[in-house]
Amino acid sequence: PANDISTSHEGEEVQHERPAPLPPQPSCRRQWLIRIVVFGVFLGLLLLAAVVMDVIESAKPPQQSHLRRGSGPPSGGRALLWSVPWLKSVSHGMCEGLEKVNLHVCPTTTTTTTTTATTTTETATTTSATTLTTTSSSSTTTTKTTTITTTETTTSTTTGTTTTTTTTTTPHPLWPWPATVSGKSEKRVVKGISYAPVPIKHPGGMMPDDDFMSANTSAFWGTHSHGFPGPGRKDLEIMRSLGANTVRLYGNDPALDHGEFLDEAKKSGLQVVAGLSDYPYVQMPGNCMKTGYDCYDHIKHQYAQNLKNGFLASEGTYHAALRSVILMNEPDLKFEGGVSGFPGPPAHWSKALISAFDAVLSAEQEAAVEGLAPNFTVAFSFGRCKRCSHYQDYPSLGQMWELRNAMRHPHSVNYSARNDLWWAYKRRFVNSFNTQNSASELSHLFLDEYDKGFQGTPVFIGEYHSPLVSDLEQDLHAILKMAASSSTMLMGISFFEFQVRFDKGGGEMSFGMFGLSDTYKVSDEKIASRKFTSWCLEPVRAKHMNAKCGHTQTDVDYVIESKWHRKMDHMPTAALCCEQCHQHPECHAWTWVRDAGLSGCPSQCWLKGSGTVRKEAKKGVVSGLLHSDEKQQIHYVHTSLVKAYGGPGVTKKQLCPTAPVTTTLTSTVQRSTTPSGKVSTKDTELLVSASWVGCFKRKLGLVKDGRSWGHSLSTTACARTCRSHKYMLLRGSDRCSCDDNKPPVLQYSHEDDEACTNSCNDGSSTASKGYCGDETHYAVYSIEVKQEHTE
Repeated sequence: PANDISTSHEGEEVQHERPAPLPPQPSCRRQWLIRIVVFGVFLGLLLLAAVVMDVIESAKPPQQSHLRRGSGPPSGGRALLWSVPWLKSVSHGMCEGLEKVNLHVCPTTTTTTTTTATTTTETATTTSATTLTTTSSSSTTTTKTTTITTTETTTSTTTGTTTTTTTTTTPHPLWPWPATVSGKSEKRVVKGISYAPVPIKHPGGMMPDDDFMSANTSAFWGTHSHGFPGPGRKDLEIMRSLGANTVRLYGNDPALDHGEFLDEAKKSGLQVVAGLSDYPYVQMPGNCMKTGYDCYDHIKHQYAQNLKNGFLASEGTYHAALRSVILMNEPDLKFEGGVSGFPGPPAHWSKALISAFDAVLSAEQEAAVEGLAPNFTVAFSFGRCKRCSHYQDYPSLGQMWELRNAMRHPHSVNYSARNDLWWAYKRRFVNSFNTQNSASELSHLFLDEYDKGFQGTPVFIGEYHSPLVSDLEQDLHAILKMAASSSTMLMGISFFEFQVRFDKGGGEMSFGMFGLSDTYKVSDEKIASRKFTSWCLEPVRAKHMNAKCGHTQTDVDYVIESKWHRKMDHMPTAALCCEQCHQHPECHAWTWVRDAGLSGCPSQCWLKGSGTVRKEAKKGVVSGLLHSDEKQQIHYVHTSLVKAYGGPGVTKKQLCPTAPVTTTLTSTVQRSTTPSGKVSTKDTELLVSASWVGCFKRKLGLVKDGRSWGHSLSTTACARTCRSHKYMLLRGSDRCSCDDNKPPVLQYSHEDDEACTNSCNDGSSTASKGYCGDETHYAVYSIEVKQEHTE
């Protein structure tokens, strides 16, 4: 107001005095500034004290791993700083950011709970007689009296709990392999080969020790034999020539040395994915199944031995070649699931696996390991887990979800962890699985859902090979392209496998890039006091669908003017499309479309009737003609891998360093004694001739033939292979065996020659009538080799 005059309630004017002005006050902004300065000074003094304490602490010799020290009072200045509750919460976010750029400066915390319990138990037993009556469907009543003993136990427990929190500074902790190529933003794609070079050539054979990562198997993978004088086959060098950057192994004997293998792998430019043995899990007396699926003690002892026997370098860090460790291969099928062929109870194998993970972390602590460390993984089967609580309709995903949940909540599977499993899982665990499915199927079967639900956890395929895919090279290119994409968590694959497993027999022999020679060996090796041979390697032909599905072509559409046709949606593979064509008598050709834009499985199958075929180029399709006279090209498994992996390829000398190299071979498999044609060289001409001996049939009631039979060999190749023997035996169009004696009369009957007539593989693209026997008849030839000198 303009003046200080106001009106009272009675209408009189009242004069008021103006109040004296207040003294000036400091602004709120200045007060907050003072507080910030004071607080900053306090933090600075606190940090200075922490540094001084760290200097004093660093002067003491380290006794335990920098990853996780044992329990005890906090040590170190920064550890003290991190123990401040509100500062600790802020630091967690800072640590996450620093670790993403490989700055490993944050401390780790271990909480140890020690429980002392005193238990008093009172037991009371009551006996009663109970009459049970059951009635069957035929109205017959059976009554029986059963005595039931009931035991009531009353337990009172007094428990004292002591909790100790240890916070330690880790200036050089263990950290996982980076997901990108060093110095670049592109993904580090795994191009692996699964390796188990069992030298046994007959089904059912057993190895005394299947650890092919040990020094006493160097005759296969190294430069020399460990047990006998002689060279090694150098399989690791061969893998590198194929274009691989990783080798995946299976068996593991922790008592054997693995340092020499890791040294050779590093020299060859290969990273190693080692596997732990199944022995402590399901085979040894008192295995994990006998201890309530708690594998901690079993695996800790095993892994501690591995650390001492080559996994660690001399300076206490992991070997530079060790990339990953597989805790177990297909555990979902090896506990109770091994009986039914389907994944067993998730709680059982989840507990076994998290206790194993817990064990290897503890073994690292006790060995004081630091620096770059391998990732850990579990290779699941590619089966659907109906007992899992999530992803029941997706192969492998249910198993991975159950394991992740157990890692995060160990108590959910009745396990008490010694380490922070969830912390370690997020930093050092990757998922993996084995599959025979093709690249075109994996997106909708697995990868699309995995990328949604498992962001932050990479995954790789521990066994990858679809034997009957229409084009192996194209399939490998497709899966590697998926792995190289930054939009997916897929890291890469390990191709299954290096060598054919003759010891397994059956369908397992459909895999493998190389077979074993029946003629040439590289050297011998001693494994567990038994002598085994390192044989030369022989390339294996790719097993295409062509034998059953006719002439097939990729990226070609067969257009047929026909009244009959049928469309089938959601057909996952070209092989299944071919199967459908076989089931319809009207079908003469088929075309499989990889991506027809359908929801779910996007693939489509077209069945087509007879008529004139017109071929049109079209990307993303596979077509087959059931009855065709067109010649098929011969492809080998390893050449498809070389083209996909980008390797320089291998030579015959690499596969068989002991084979003669200065001769030229020709051969014939006529019934009459006929010398082969001549092929000249500058020095020597080697002539191989095969003379007909007869047709023989094995007598009934005898034990199984123990001969070793080579696969995918033409009659010409068989004669060449058996040139150092007296006889060659043919058993069908492409099965060959060598011997120095004719089939014995007591075991074989001499049959008419015509019983051995068959369509024989003569090495060309077409088969011709000849005498090469069948599954029950052996066509036997004598082998003669002559050398002639040329000008």
